[in-house]
Amino acid sequence: MERKLVSRVVNPRGNREVLVSLTRSGLAVHDVIVAGALERTQRLLDGLGADEFAALMAQLERLTKRAEEMLAAKRDLS
Repeated sequence: MERKLVSRVVNPRGNREVLVSLTRSGLAVHDVIVAGALERTQRLLDGLGADEFAALMAQLERLTKRAEEMLAAKRDLS
Protein backbone atom coordinates (compact mmCIF):
# COMPACT_ATOMS: atom_id res chain seq x y z
CA MET A 1 0.00 0.00 0.00
CA GLU A 2 2.87 2.36 0.78
CA ARG A 3 4.25 1.85 -2.72
CA LYS A 4 0.75 2.25 -4.21
CA LEU A 5 0.89 -1.18 -5.81
CA VAL A 6 -2.31 -2.41 -4.16
CA SER A 7 -5.52 -0.78 -3.09
CA ARG A 8 -7.66 -1.80 -0.17
CA VAL A 9 -11.35 -1.04 0.30
CA VAL A 10 -14.08 -2.33 2.59
CA ASN A 11 -16.36 -4.77 0.79
CA PRO A 12 -19.65 -2.95 0.14
CA ARG A 13 -21.51 -6.27 0.54
CA GLY A 14 -20.13 -6.86 4.01
CA ASN A 15 -18.10 -4.42 6.04
CA ARG A 16 -16.23 -7.25 7.80
CA GLU A 17 -14.33 -8.00 4.60
CA VAL A 18 -11.61 -6.03 2.89
CA LEU A 19 -11.05 -6.22 -0.86
CA VAL A 20 -7.46 -5.96 -2.04
CA SER A 21 -6.56 -5.40 -5.68
CA LEU A 22 -3.61 -4.34 -7.78
CA THR A 23 -3.42 -0.72 -8.87
CA ARG A 24 -2.26 0.24 -12.38
CA SER A 25 1.26 0.50 -11.00
CA GLY A 26 0.84 -2.87 -9.30
CA LEU A 27 -0.32 -4.44 -12.56
CA ALA A 28 2.71 -2.99 -14.35
CA VAL A 29 5.07 -4.45 -11.73
CA HIS A 30 3.22 -7.77 -11.94
CA ASP A 31 3.64 -7.83 -15.73
CA VAL A 32 7.39 -7.20 -15.44
CA ILE A 33 7.75 -9.96 -12.85
CA VAL A 34 5.76 -12.45 -14.94
CA ALA A 35 7.69 -11.60 -18.12
CA GLY A 36 10.97 -12.17 -16.29
CA ALA A 37 9.76 -15.46 -14.83
CA LEU A 38 8.61 -16.69 -18.23
CA GLU A 39 11.94 -15.77 -19.79
CA ARG A 40 13.89 -17.58 -17.05
CA THR A 41 11.65 -20.63 -17.35
CA GLN A 42 12.20 -20.74 -21.10
CA ARG A 43 15.98 -20.50 -20.60
CA LEU A 44 15.84 -23.40 -18.15
CA LEU A 45 13.78 -25.57 -20.49
CA ASP A 46 15.82 -24.76 -23.60
CA GLY A 47 18.46 -27.24 -22.45
CA LEU A 48 16.00 -30.16 -22.55
CA GLY A 49 15.24 -32.33 -25.53
CA ALA A 50 11.63 -33.15 -26.43
CA ASP A 51 11.73 -36.50 -24.59
CA GLU A 52 13.30 -34.94 -21.51
CA PHE A 53 10.71 -32.17 -21.50
CA ALA A 54 7.86 -34.70 -21.78
CA ALA A 55 9.33 -36.74 -18.91
CA LEU A 56 9.68 -33.63 -16.75
CA MET A 57 6.08 -32.60 -17.41
CA ALA A 58 4.85 -36.12 -16.57
CA GLN A 59 6.74 -36.08 -13.27
CA LEU A 60 5.41 -32.62 -12.41
CA GLU A 61 1.86 -33.79 -13.10
CA ARG A 62 2.39 -36.80 -10.82
CA LEU A 63 3.77 -34.58 -8.05
CA THR A 64 0.92 -32.10 -8.46
CA LYS A 65 -1.67 -34.88 -8.26
CA ARG A 66 0.00 -36.27 -5.15
CA ALA A 67 0.07 -32.85 -3.52
CA GLU A 68 -3.64 -32.42 -4.28
CA GLU A 69 -4.37 -35.82 -2.72
CA MET A 70 -2.39 -34.91 0.38
CA LEU A 71 -4.23 -31.60 0.70
CA ALA A 72 -7.60 -33.30 0.32
CA ALA A 73 -6.66 -35.87 2.98
CA LYS A 74 -5.62 -33.10 5.35
CA ARG A 75 -8.94 -31.31 4.79
CA ASP A 76 -10.83 -34.53 5.50
CA LEU A 77 -9.10 -34.78 8.88
CA SER A 78 -10.09 -31.23 9.84
